[in-house]
Amino acid sequence: MADFRAPHLFWPVPPWFPAGEIANPYAQPRRIPLQISEAPSPIGLRPVSENSIADTPLYQLTELLPEGAPEAPPALLVMPVSGHYSIVLRDLAIGLLAKRAVYVLDWTSARFAPTDDGPYGFEANITAVIDALQRIGPGAHLIGVCQAAQPCAAAATLMHQAAAPARPTSLSLLGGPIDHSAAPTRLSQTLAATSIPLLRRVALERAPPGFPGAGRLVYPAALHLRSLLIHLARHWSNGGPLYRKAMANDGLDPERFPFLTSFTRVKDIDGEAFAENIATVFIENRLARGRLTWRGEPVRPEAATELAIMTIEAPEDEITAPGQTAAAHRLFAATPPEHRRRLLLPEGGHFALFHGPLARSVVAPSLLQFFDSADALTKQH
Repeated sequence: MADFRAPHLFWPVPPWFPAGEIANPYAQPRRIPLQISEAPSPIGLRPVSENSIADTPLYQLTELLPEGAPEAPPALLVMPVSGHYSIVLRDLAIGLLAKRAVYVLDWTSARFAPTDDGPYGFEANITAVIDALQRIGPGAHLIGVCQAAQPCAAAATLMHQAAAPARPTSLSLLGGPIDHSAAPTRLSQTLAATSIPLLRRVALERAPPGFPGAGRLVYPAALHLRSLLIHLARHWSNGGPLYRKAMANDGLDPERFPFLTSFTRVKDIDGEAFAENIATVFIENRLARGRLTWRGEPVRPEAATELAIMTIEAPEDEITAPGQTAAAHRLFAATPPEHRRRLLLPEGGHFALFHGPLARSVVAPSLLQFFDSADALTKQH
């Protein structure tokens, strides 16, 4: 694997800034294995096998299978199209492996996606989630993280509308903008006011030669990293949750996977996916306004009457403020109260939802309890 440590940054930084842990956006691989070989369980550590189930130009579907795992429906953990690699979700995945097999859906670096495969827009992301659920089989528990919340909500809804055999039993949404207008942040307001034509001119460029996706329109990792570092510097100056997490380096294996390296390890995003996500989720807010369609079919969350719903939010989340994700309970209005859960973490920012001690000790156990409850309710019906 190419060296991910950047030899220098893109702008002058204070001498105390931990530049040695910042990843190099020009050395991005197509994908990164989660490298989970064992996980804790009620009977102690047990081996975990990591298997590739699907590897397409758009996404990879990886199975994490604990040895001797109980016969329980698995969880599907879906990465957002945020430019990060799924390695940032490693702590959450390990926590879920205590009681379930886990599948992880991650997105290919766009520079490795052949141009003749076509653009990957918002509908393609929904289709990928549906495809992954069909490969896994009936009864899975779907988890959408951050920007993956809307594609996951749409995929689950569509499968329940069609009574598809592989429809998920539950949908869990972690810090995702289901309705950004419910609790606006500086970021969501900026994105909602974005000019897509201007965005295409100033933020998108062609993938470089020498890659399968050479010439594909992308939001480049280098530009993304610059914005992440500006965001990080702001937290560094005011002692925000991102600063505290970086200083604590509180992942399960901080020596092999330093938080700052995982946070800054980014890849090119398909330009169409990037632009359509902003337009669909923030400018037009289609799901919350009842205007989202997939292949011409309306997405109607109120029709998914048997889908259990859980939302998890962090109190200091500057990316997706509390209330944006919980708005899902309003959209899935026909879901009975006993099929619902809403959790607000006691502290922490956005990344605490899936990385660090809160992800391991609060989020993962809460999700596992919710899965057990959803499975039991499904058997009753």
